[in-house]
Amino acid sequence: MVEILETKEKEKVKILINKYVEIVAKIIKLGIYYGDFNYYNFIVNNGELFVIDLEDYRKDIFFIFRKNKMMKRLREKLIYMEKLLNKINDCLNGEKIYEQIEKELENK
Repeated sequence: MVEILETKEKEKVKILINKYVEIVAKIIKLGIYYGDFNYYNFIVNNGELFVIDLEDYRKDIFFIFRKNKMMKRLREKLIYMEKLLNKINDCLNGEKIYEQIEKELENK
């Protein structure tokens, strides 16, 4: 989502973050294991968000510890990315994005 770096439009960033949350939650709900939800593994084309770098994705039967480990890595990655991109706007709050994903996961 390098597009976030190229825009100062908060509304556009919010839309992209919401799409990111939707995709990440869907991947987790489908039981697909992926260890790197880095923003750079997502691209925007015509306003749509797409996942790239798929070679590490795999269908997995989530054992609770494996899902918890992935969720922990996700939270750490979001907070790390927030620190890198903090100058853009407040939409990139890693903790808030993580909470959005958790909320989305509750809405199975």
